[in-house]
Amino acid sequence: MSLLQPVPGPIVQFADLERAVCRTLAEWVPFYLAYIDEEADRERGTTTAPRYYDAASDNSNRWLEETPPAVLVVAEGTTKDPERHGKSAAYGAWFQVNIGVTASGATEAGSRDLASRLGAAITYVVAQQGDFDGVVERTEWRGTRVDELDRKRSQMIAE
Repeated sequence: MSLLQPVPGPIVQFADLERAVCRTLAEWVPFYLAYIDEEADRERGTTTAPRYYDAASDNSNRWLEETPPAVLVVAEGTTKDPERHGKSAAYGAWFQVNIGVTASGATEAGSRDLASRLGAAITYVVAQQGDFDGVVERTEWRGTRVDELDRKRSQMIAE
């Protein structure tokens, strides 16, 4: 039996991953929203960026639907078995991270449009800034959808 030598290195916890994604989104979403506005012949800055970018690990007292537009990042866990790297005690794993954004407009159509624009900006960030402060080696975008959150209040969520 061979003993593995301890290898000091980073260990990624859910909260670390969620916070890194939040920081990256907060930095880049306004930039991509301005680009999306410009592409749609709207004045840059027309679309309001989310007010809050919360990690599920830190969110203990606010519901996103109370403060739209807002983002919640949730690390769900690993999607496959971790992979061992070489003969050391180093492992790598794919994590599923869900990013939800709430949006509210004057009408249902306005809410859906805003949620769609916010979702598109988040997709740009995931696709183009996917190392999330160096915490992540590689990112795969798996899709976007817009759902109704509260029809009475014209709120939508993009995920």
